[in-house]
Amino acid sequence: MELSRRAVMAGLAAVGCPLTPSQAGQDGLAPPKPAAGRVERFDALVPRGARLRRLAGGYAWCEGPVWAPAFGGFVFSDVKANREHVIDPATGTVRTLREPSGFANGHAVDRAGRLVVCEHGGRRVSLTGKDGVNRMLVESYQGRRFNSPNDVAVKSDGTIWFTDPVFGLKSPAEGGGGRMELPGAFVYRFDPATGGIDAVAKEAGQPNGIAFSPDESVLYVSDTARSLEQGSNGHAILAYDVGADGKLSGRRVFAEIDPGVPDGFALDVKGNLFTSAGDGVHILSPEGEELGRIPTPRTAANLAFGGVHGSTLLICAMDTVYSMELATRGAAII
Repeated sequence: MELSRRAVMAGLAAVGCPLTPSQAGQDGLAPPKPAAGRVERFDALVPRGARLRRLAGGYAWCEGPVWAPAFGGFVFSDVKANREHVIDPATGTVRTLREPSGFANGHAVDRAGRLVVCEHGGRRVSLTGKDGVNRMLVESYQGRRFNSPNDVAVKSDGTIWFTDPVFGLKSPAEGGGGRMELPGAFVYRFDPATGGIDAVAKEAGQPNGIAFSPDESVLYVSDTARSLEQGSNGHAILAYDVGADGKLSGRRVFAEIDPGVPDGFALDVKGNLFTSAGDGVHILSPEGEELGRIPTPRTAANLAFGGVHGSTLLICAMDTVYSMELATRGAAII
């Protein structure tokens, strides 16, 4: 029986695949574009002539990338396919790291080089060692299960900060669904050394992306409530001052992202914030001023710095993984 093109594409989306050299880069990619009056600052980050490179495609919904040298490259999730993968940015070679993955989404790397994983379906934050063994770190707050941990950042003191929106509960394809046990969607700080966990922010709408400034004095958290059609205000990146005691203060709107939502982001060594958006990647100065954009043909979901020199930007955009070589490097490269 002859398969339809839709059936073939559906099959590819279920497993994902690297692109052949002849396929790489063939996507009608538009060049990066500086904001008006910001050409010099933009060129210092994105060199002229820089272009996106398509590394792999055919995924259901790729997300949560992190540079993880101990695992052989960037680790990313194919959330709806319930898999985690590793991709070599130099060759585009992809291998499956874990399946099922607990509908894993965001990742970070701890100070020992291990993988910290947010699991929508498992409703927990887990840890994957260099031996590939995965174990639970934390799964509840005050005796109630998390909603669907989404994204995570590890501070230099070893504490683990993560967001817990409801997306895995609302969308069975992203986590199997389930009943909400907590009174809201919060941001948490977990200390693996003591087992202590605190809800450090309770007013971030549907908290999603999370990252620290290079000196860890500011925590950035995105509110993406707009993606659940909870009003037009849920498309902002919030900033908080981080106290020595681990408490947050000074909540403020750092930037509002349009089109789309700031699903995930990463910072470079100078504190510039690179965030996903509906039309690609938006680059913001430490003051929240837009410096320019890197267009992507598909909605960008998340991104991470990595590579041998820390200057490779990996972008997860719906079913495709892209990369671009920049003139800056990531702030939190192990």
